[in-house]
Amino acid sequence: MSNFAEAFLETAMEKQVYPKMNPKIVAQVFLGMFAVAPFSQNTIMEAECFSVANAGNG
Repeated sequence: MSNFAEAFLETAMEKQVYPKMNPKIVAQVFLGMFAVAPFSQNTIMEAECFSVANAGNG
């Protein structure tokens, strides 16, 4: 998984999507965030928060 993330980030850096950095270190940090953070339906905002119909309702 680390190799995939590193290759993805390296490609993005070559296309100037991200600034030039060490892709190996960035991949480790990126994967570390997902390894530490528990993701579930309770931690992700509800889709209706992002809907256009509710845009002016706070």
